[in-house]
Amino acid sequence: MKNTHLIPLILYACLMASVGTLGAGYLLAGYWWMIPLFFLLALFWGFTIKHPVLWISSSLLSTHVILAAIGIAAGFSQFFMIASCICALASWDLTMFDQRMDGNAARNTNASLGKRHLQSLVWATAIGLILVLFGYHLNLQLPFGVIVLLVLIALGCLIYGFSFILRKST
Repeated sequence: MKNTHLIPLILYACLMASVGTLGAGYLLAGYWWMIPLFFLLALFWGFTIKHPVLWISSSLLSTHVILAAIGIAAGFSQFFMIASCICALASWDLTMFDQRMDGNAARNTNASLGKRHLQSLVWATAIGLILVLFGYHLNLQLPFGVIVLLVLIALGCLIYGFSFILRKST
């Protein structure tokens, strides 16, 4: 971790928060026997921090999301499951960001990019958690077609946003 001193600290905090909240959701539901699985998940996440490879990090993120989805489907605490997914996504993002910055020789540029990246990540995470809390207390009954349309609009916005960022960076 060569970018800034904050990135490893925040990365490990997000990692522990993601595995901890996922484990807490399962433990509160009485699935204490899954504790070794969560230790294994944390161990593999730690391995990807030291040796970042996109497909390993992405498969761990997918495993984390699948476990959270199973927890939500089984009726576990939605807040814990969604918070764990948000923290896991932040861990994945910081791992990939650190991997991209490792080859960059300009230390002051890395620090500046790291600071901006952390700021945007904090904003995105905070907005995500606020939307989760808002949605947690709001019960809307929407038809399936409306949900599909909203998801397609959200995906279109994400694609447009990423393409805008890529155009600005080049």
